[in-house]
Amino acid sequence: FIALVRTPIPLMTGTDFEGIARIIEKQTQIPVFYFPTSGMHSYVSGAGMALETVARELVLPTNANEHFKENQQKLNQSEQKQIENTESKQSNSKIKINILGATPLDFSVNPTLDSIKEFLSKHFEIISTFAMGSSIEDIQKAGEADVNLVISSVGFPAAKVLEERFSTPYVIGTPVKGFAGIIAEKLIDAAWTGKSQAAYFSVTSSGKSISRAANGIYIIGESVISQSLKAAMALKQGIDATVICPLETEPEYIGENVLLFSSEEEIKAAIAEAKTVIAD
Repeated sequence: FIALVRTPIPLMTGTDFEGIARIIEKQTQIPVFYFPTSGMHSYVSGAGMALETVARELVLPTNANEHFKENQQKLNQSEQKQIENTESKQSNSKIKINILGATPLDFSVNPTLDSIKEFLSKHFEIISTFAMGSSIEDIQKAGEADVNLVISSVGFPAAKVLEERFSTPYVIGTPVKGFAGIIAEKLIDAAWTGKSQAAYFSVTSSGKSISRAANGIYIIGESVISQSLKAAMALKQGIDATVICPLETEPEYIGENVLLFSSEEEIKAAIAEAKTVIAD
């Protein structure tokens, strides 16, 4: 496929990118995806558009009736599952997942994503990763997953598309050490109930395991990763940190003590008397 993206000058001059896309596609016989970027937003917006289009255009349809029957079977068995003991409930090796929101901008070339995959592969079958380390063939099979894991804001639009197309629930959260176990539990729960959820809400919004209020400790960065780190700190050290997110985000996955700032001046004022700042 060919990706066509827009920059600020063609935006101001009114260039007809949709028409250009149609011409290129007709002359090359190669699918062309046009992204109405403007150069005025962060990478979350543009990369999110890209993964959303991948989910909508490249993921192949599945046997809808078979998928529906499998989900109904799981729902019918959910009551029985709830009364079984923990050991029998951990038949999660058969649960299939996609990892959504993996880009070099958040996970770089360091082994962070490898560690995430290593942890998840112990408990789940990973179908694909959007979009690092997976082939087109892997991504085409993403509709087979039972649940999707959104590890950064970039993956959220793709999760919504896959939910729309395949009724696949999603869990939002990054498997940070100390919080990864909660992620696994929420993935199992979402696969069985079909309900999407933000994993860190069960920690950061409940007040449980938190012994100290946000006393000058700030985490600055992308919202899903930062809130997952906040949850890990609450679980491991009983600290309630404040998250500052300067990037685009959605209300659906924003918890307590999250400040949405768009300028360096706002961030500077917020952390003027900070005791500890954790930032990218």
